[in-house]
Amino acid sequence: MKLNKRLTLNGEDIHLVDDKWMLELSSAGRGFVTVKGSAQPRAMVHFDIGYGTRLQRYFTGIVARAEPADNGHTRLLVKELAFVLGTRITMSLQHATFRQVITRLADETGLNFVLPEAEYVDTPIPNFTTAGTGAQLLQNAGRAFNIPEFCWYQQPDGNIYAGSYRHSRWPARPVTLDAEASSQQAGGNSLTLPMSPIMRPGAKVNGHTITQVEFDGTHMTLRWQGKQKTAQQRQVEQSFPELAAGFHLPTFGIVTAASDRASAGQRNDPFRPRYAVDVQQLDENGKPDTEVPVFMAVPVPVLFGGPEQGQFQYPVEGTLVELGFAFGRADQPFIRTVLGSGWSLPNIQPGEQLTQQRGEVYQRTDNAGNHTLATDQTIHHIAAQLQQEADDYQSHFGNHHTTVAQHSTEEVAGRKLIEALGAIELLAGDDLELATLANLHLVAAGERVDVTGANYQHSIGGDSTTTITGDEQRTTQGNTTEQITGNKSSQAKTQTILGNSIVLGNGTHNMLTLMIGMMANVQDALNKLDSHTHPNHNTPPNVQGQVAGHATAIGTTKTNLQSFTG
Repeated sequence: MKLNKRLTLNGEDIHLVDDKWMLELSSAGRGFVTVKGSAQPRAMVHFDIGYGTRLQRYFTGIVARAEPADNGHTRLLVKELAFVLGTRITMSLQHATFRQVITRLADETGLNFVLPEAEYVDTPIPNFTTAGTGAQLLQNAGRAFNIPEFCWYQQPDGNIYAGSYRHSRWPARPVTLDAEASSQQAGGNSLTLPMSPIMRPGAKVNGHTITQVEFDGTHMTLRWQGKQKTAQQRQVEQSFPELAAGFHLPTFGIVTAASDRASAGQRNDPFRPRYAVDVQQLDENGKPDTEVPVFMAVPVPVLFGGPEQGQFQYPVEGTLVELGFAFGRADQPFIRTVLGSGWSLPNIQPGEQLTQQRGEVYQRTDNAGNHTLATDQTIHHIAAQLQQEADDYQSHFGNHHTTVAQHSTEEVAGRKLIEALGAIELLAGDDLELATLANLHLVAAGERVDVTGANYQHSIGGDSTTTITGDEQRTTQGNTTEQITGNKSSQAKTQTILGNSIVLGNGTHNMLTLMIGMMANVQDALNKLDSHTHPNHNTPPNVQGQVAGHATAIGTTKTNLQSFTG
């Protein structure tokens, strides 16, 4: 039966002279055709083929290039509509779904896409970013959204299917061909047979997934991916085994255990790193790669190096880390980065810096530069010299205890205020000096007690004023000496001076002694007066007894003064 063909440009039939077509899975198809007459680039192309009168749409695209040929003919390069996926298309989406990515791609290119009804189509991922071509975007999307056996292809109607091969139309329509149907088979991964309109990339033929279809006008060659690697792949992997194992790429791993402990002075070397952990490698979908054994004692980065220097913390079990392999060697793994994926995060804002061991133990610098050091345990500062400088220093303590092994000096350029709701005690094993260049005020709302075990000296450069609202009592077990260069005034409602011996005078004369002497003289005068006679009358005076009584009274007073006069 004759194979019929029909080619239209912008909906108009055109005479087809010669044609060759190539369709590929996950790539844009193309064709080289020669037509009679002229054609313009960007013209819409439809190519239908079939046997008898039943034609089927096989190709939908546009004229990419038109070149004049002999005898009024034009040679055309035509490409499927999907060729626009060869241009650069950038995209960066957070929390994107596969449907959102394809919708954005359709808006960028003007293409129509067909998506399967599958869970992965509307499952969001953390981030999707691409900066290559549209075809690379689709391949990256297949990996990013973990779509099994991802593929894409343009359908005969111009729509593009994108999704898992399992959800495409081909797995449910397998084709089995007898060996007689093939005119040629080469290399075990290609098959040549007469043209069949239903054979397209993705078709399941004899258990093989067709990845490429070449049509030379009469026959078509079907190609599929061989089970074995190509000679070029084998040669490259033999020369660069790290490429086969993927050790040239950064990979993720999960910490399974801390492999060792380190003590001060112990050496870190490849034979026993000590500061190291065991790591299970992950595949690109974040699942443990069970075909790769656990890497033992993988060194953890210390940020900066030197003898007993660095910043250290063993990653806990379950921590996600980035693995690298020195020189692409599997026996030299190391951890490039420790990631926080999978763990709950602390309170952190843009512009802040935070080092945290747990919620109650952290060191934070906010975006304004304020620094906070917090712990619910103990902070030890050990230094040969510790200096602190601040324009304003404030401290808040529950209890405060300071121990100074030697001397303590505090210099305050301004005013210092100490307020205590309880008692204040100042104790010294040696001298205690309290001095000021200005005024000194001592105020007590309760009692004041001064106790001095030795001598007490009180020196006042100016005046002294003492006001006592109650009683005053002084007890001196020894002597009391008071020297006043000026006058002393003492005023009281009642003054009482008691003493076994009293001296009132100027140091030379004692007033009480003078009074006693005066009284003695008066007493003697009175006695003489009492005993005198009148020679002319030879009789005593008539007041003799009264004068004697006064003399006796004065004598009694003199005796009393003498009893306490010094």
